[in-house]
Amino acid sequence: MERPDHQIRQEWEKEQRLLCGKIKNYDDIDWDVDGLNGKKKLTRVGGVDISFFKEDPKRAVATFVVLEYPSMKVVYEDTQEVTLEFPYISGFLAFREAPILAPMIEKMKKEVQVVIVDGNGILHPRGCGLACHMGVQLDIPMFGVSKKTLFVDGITKTTVQEAAQKHLKKGGDWHPLTGKTRGVLACAYRATDEASQPLIVSPGHRVSLETCVRILKPICHYRVPEPTRQADKRSRQAVRDILRREGKGVQEESESEIDSESENAHTHTQKNKQTQPNNTGTNTQLLGANAHTRMQRYHTFTQGGGGGSLSVEAQRIHRSATMPATLRANPGTSWVTSDIKAWLAGRNIPVSPYDRHLDLVERALGYLRASQNGDAHTHTHT
Repeated sequence: MERPDHQIRQEWEKEQRLLCGKIKNYDDIDWDVDGLNGKKKLTRVGGVDISFFKEDPKRAVATFVVLEYPSMKVVYEDTQEVTLEFPYISGFLAFREAPILAPMIEKMKKEVQVVIVDGNGILHPRGCGLACHMGVQLDIPMFGVSKKTLFVDGITKTTVQEAAQKHLKKGGDWHPLTGKTRGVLACAYRATDEASQPLIVSPGHRVSLETCVRILKPICHYRVPEPTRQADKRSRQAVRDILRREGKGVQEESESEIDSESENAHTHTQKNKQTQPNNTGTNTQLLGANAHTRMQRYHTFTQGGGGGSLSVEAQRIHRSATMPATLRANPGTSWVTSDIKAWLAGRNIPVSPYDRHLDLVERALGYLRASQNGDAHTHTHT
């Protein structure tokens, strides 16, 4: 995969400036999130994402999903294996991903009212991120939600962290991010009460920042909004399925992939959780003494009986320096995962060779909670 030369990048910058002049960073929509002002209600939201094959940077799987709003039931999915022409270059993500994603969205253009992308909108060096680029091209309302901060017009990671500490106290809270010369370009957004890191929400085309936030509030069940989470989840599953068919095994997930689901448990569950002390003996039985020591050090389990989600640090543990070198050198395997699988199998709890680490832990925690309640023989966690 070759990096574009200087001339190509100049042409890209010129195209971005042209598209930038067509962006509408205000509401140009015939619907309202709640159906107010005589407009029809928002009922269909799209999400897109791309997952990559780590051993071949040109190879990827793209997914576009459409979900009912606000129930977040997936009503349409298009997943395709694709070939990428260019590597990732900061500021030019659209030229890598838009040629793949835009045609997928266009097929359902009349069925979807707004699309969320894993990227940025007007928070961009030239004011034309992926959400702007595709939004203008397709003439469809679109905005970006990113887990990372793109440094633009004086907005930095420190800016975002300070805004989050001062203003983001609970799920749904947000605070505008204002550049030095270009005004409000995005906002820091706290997805759930449990989310420790803010999201960066940036308008793309035909939708205001305020409307972006209104759209997000009912659909952030995890750290990232459900439309892009579903697109990410399904594209990653497709990558795993393809690798299995090719007999290559399952690739290890990156930290950013882990982050998308595991930073906090489902909002509906967490809202009802009650804090309870950690059961050291039980966790040691589950993970083994050595694993338990490491897990405890990294605050493995969220407190309470409702969540059952691993912290991000706990999911990274199998890549930590304390792990035996022989296992660290074998991507895709984890001594923690193996221990949990053995523990589950010993209790006749169904285990698939393709279960993800988090799925296994949640299943084990479900069994342990059922044991405490006296119904472990009939408990099933799916």
